[in-house]
Order: sequence, then C-alpha cells, then structure tokens
Amino acid sequence: MRYALYLVIVRALSFLASLSLRARVYKLPKPDTKHRIGLWAHASSAGECEALIPLVTDYLVENSSEQIIFTVFSESGLKTLSKWLNAQSQDLQSKVLYSGLSPLEGYWGKAFSDYRPRVFLTSRYESWPELWAELKRQDIKLYIIGAQDRSSLRWVLRILHLLGLALPEIHFRVFSHESEVGLRRLFQNQKANITLTQMPDPRWKRVLLRSKYDFEGGKWIPNLSQYPRPWFVFGSVYRKDFENLFSHNTAGRIRWPDSGTYFIFPHQIEDDDYVGILRDHPNPKPWRKVTLLPSSGDVKTYQVQSESNSHNTDDAGTGATAVLVGKRGFLTEFYREADFVYVGGGFSKGIHSVIEPGIYEVPLFCGTHRAQLFEEVSWLKSRSSIHLLEPLGEASGVNITGVEALNQALNQVSQANEAELARVRGKYRNLFKKDFEEILASPLRFLDVSGRIL
Repeated sequence: MRYALYLVIVRALSFLASLSLRARVYKLPKPDTKHRIGLWAHASSAGECEALIPLVTDYLVENSSEQIIFTVFSESGLKTLSKWLNAQSQDLQSKVLYSGLSPLEGYWGKAFSDYRPRVFLTSRYESWPELWAELKRQDIKLYIIGAQDRSSLRWVLRILHLLGLALPEIHFRVFSHESEVGLRRLFQNQKANITLTQMPDPRWKRVLLRSKYDFEGGKWIPNLSQYPRPWFVFGSVYRKDFENLFSHNTAGRIRWPDSGTYFIFPHQIEDDDYVGILRDHPNPKPWRKVTLLPSSGDVKTYQVQSESNSHNTDDAGTGATAVLVGKRGFLTEFYREADFVYVGGGFSKGIHSVIEPGIYEVPLFCGTHRAQLFEEVSWLKSRSSIHLLEPLGEASGVNITGVEALNQALNQVSQANEAELARVRGKYRNLFKKDFEEILASPLRFLDVSGRIL
C-alpha cells in the first residue's frame, strides 16, 4: 500500500517535471519478447556517461550476440552518448537497441518488464527508490561503478526502509580503498546480497583512447599553430577562477609570463561577457590583446589596456595573447597540446575533471573546492602530479606552497625553448605509463570480478 502511494506521488511529480523542465522524448522500440537483453546501462549526466562508455564498449565486443540499452537522464549526457555512438562501427551500433533519455522515477518498472535486462549498470550516485525496488522485484542485478558513501545512497536506503521494501542484489565496483571502507560501513547491516570490488576508473581508458585519435580537435588545433608558445590552457573556468588568479591581491605573488598564449575555455558563460572580463577588468593581466574564437562566425580581436601592460601599448608585437575559445567539444584533445594546464571550478562550484590533462606530462593546477570528493585528484596528488591552490583572493590563509609551485612551473615553462616544450608535450606521464598501457591493452570487465561479500 505504501509503495503504491509512493508510485502515485512520484509519477505525478515526474509528469510535472517533464512538462516544466523539457519536452522529454522517451520512446523505446517494440520489445522482442523472446529474448532478454543482456545489459541496461544508465548514466545521469555527461561525466557519468563518460565513465560507462569504456565498460559498455568492451562488453559489446566480448558479448557479440547481445543487444543493450543505454540511457541518460540529462541533455548533457545525451550529447555525450550520441557523440560516442555516432563514432562507432555499424556493427556495434546495431547492438544498441536504444540510446537516449531514460524513464523518469515511477516508470522504470514498466520498462524493465518489457525488456527484462539481466544486468543494470550505472555510475556513482544514480539511485532512486522505485528503480531499486523494481530491480529487486524483477530479479535484475545492479552494478554501480565508482560508488562512494554519498547522501543519495543514504536517502534511497531510508525511503526503501520506510516503504518496507528489500534491496536488490548490488555489486559495487569502487576505485579506492577509502570508498570501499565507506560503503562497507554504510551497508554492513543491510540484508541483501552485496559485494565490493576495486577496479580501475574506466574514465582513464576513455581519455586514453581519445588521446590517440582526433575528434573535433583534429579540425581546429592545426589552425591555431600561428599562436606563439608556450600555451597556457585554462579549461572549464568560471569568473571566480579569474578573480582569484588575476587579482590585485595576487599581483606580485603569482608571476604570470607576459609571452605565449593563454587559451581560455569558459564553462557555460556568454562570449561577450567573458571578453569583457578579459579585456576591461582593471586587474593586472599578462596579455596585450584578446582574440575571440566563436563557435561560429568570424574571429574577433580586442586590444587590452591595464595597469600591467599600459607601458607598452605602442608595441603591438610584445605581450601575450588571450584566446577565448567559444567552440565546444575538443578540450580533451586540446590538453594534449598544452604546455601548462589550469582546470577551473576549484574556486566556485567545484573542480572539473582533471583526468583529461592528468595523463600528460604537463604542469597541472586547480583550486581546492570539492577536490576531496574526486578520487582521481587524490591519486594524482599522492604522486605529486597535481597542485592544489587555496583561495588566493584572501590576504590571509594564502597557500604559499601552492603559489611557489605555481611560480616555479610558470617560470620553467616560460624559459623553455620550443624543442624542450615539444619533448614533453603530449607525452604520457612516465610515472603512469605502464598503468596506462595495461588499461589500454585489456578489456575492462565489471561482471566477472569476484567481489568481497558484505
């Protein structure tokens, strides 16, 4: 009775959400009642989709006679999923019965009844009461990749307990010992078949595969060769990143080189707004001009005057250039061409992925906000392959160690000649080269790993 009431409520809410948020297109083809599909993979957004793609790809290669379903919840995930599928062979595409937006909470049960998957694969925090309840009711195994002890898991346990429902069979695939300890503590008193196994983060393989091929970057990067080296790449940056890195408080502490090219990839911010920040903000800046590379249309160049460069405004040949990149979809490939990388978000909503630049032998920096939530940050930090910067806009509490490391890296890059930069550029980190080769050489399996039973 309680579960039936819950379904009525969540279906009503899901219906209203589908009307207010977007026109949700969810149309699975007519099911083949003779066969169960082997796998239903599901990701909430683009990042989780990237984590599942290597697993799904290897699964399809090793299970050539099976068909699968691959769904996502968000529009960003849908773009990532479509881009991956369009790049695959026709044979592999034919094995994907459906790829697109997922059912909303309250409607999973009907979809599972129609397609009867043996395994439901998801990533990290995608957990919903009706989803889990239907997995249990229809005897579908749940595999969660990269899970950690997070609030979403705690909430689904509470709600299922209130509804008097049992847990499905769950197989956690974690990336670190710390995650395993946290999940063991969270689920130790649950009456269910639950296993825990450590495995490599599949996103490393996804990025390694992309590093060997050109996607959108293959069309754009050669056209940028006229910009002088070194290339300082700022990926997925917010306004807060610039307010901290290029402020009066940090002037004299951070010695940004006044030569080379600063490539700026903003995170969801209008081009005109960002041009204003780079060109007109009174903070000291190392660049003399700003070039806008829009997603479409003509390239535009703006002259810059600020306290830091007003002394040489008559010499158009000196000073660095800031290039604002409006084109999306090739930042991963662009990191391969970088001489220095700063990953944005660490001074605002939380850092973005450091895996893409993390595979290369390039100085890598980011802010600290939410860094502790990402296992790849801890992994890179433990190997001295990433440097975290405390908020620099505050006069007190400045992480001097972080600033010193930043200045050392900037000086080393700016003093290197082209031959020295080229020797390092695009090379895998020597520390991980063997690990990377092993990841690329063997398929990532998540089904046949014997886990430790809770």
